[in-house]
Amino acid sequence: DVTPTPTATPIPLPPVCPGDCDGKGTVTVDELITCVNIALDTEDISECSACDIDGSHTVTVDELIIAVNNALTNCPTPTTVTLDEIQTTIFTPTCATQFCHDAASHNEGLVLAAGASYDNLVGVASMESDLMRVKPGDPANSFLYQKLTGPPNGEGSPMPLVGFPLPAAQIQMVRDWILQGAKP
Repeated sequence: DVTPTPTATPIPLPPVCPGDCDGKGTVTVDELITCVNIALDTEDISECSACDIDGSHTVTVDELIIAVNNALTNCPTPTTVTLDEIQTTIFTPTCATQFCHDAASHNEGLVLAAGASYDNLVGVASMESDLMRVKPGDPANSFLYQKLTGPPNGEGSPMPLVGFPLPAAQIQMVRDWILQGAKP
């Protein structure tokens, strides 16, 4: 029996901060202009999916008002996430398993077992991509996050191989941890 490889379909997550196109935790004037242009249909939604809060592929006046409010009052602060939480809820039960990323298998040179995951992820170059496995503060340019949400073609299978995709709340935990600096 051969287990089929999951198809890499990007996982849509609600924006952490509506209007925050670059995911840096603030909404700038340029991002607001992008949202307005998407609403006017002069720019594509792919320029900033964070403007489209409800995932309808259109930007409404209500969504623009929320983005403006976030620009004026700052984005909500996500709940602090620790590596221990990610280790316990994601890495240990899903990734650090036989034939995957345990100490014996260490596929792609990656060990996600407790006590080893941080040193194998943060600031380490990916073997499949030009990206770092985890770039602190930058989930969009962290290969781990891309693997969990559906990597670009040619950059391997989406992860985890068993149980893909992870629930949105777990993917959000990883995103928040990286955004918060990927601390040990």
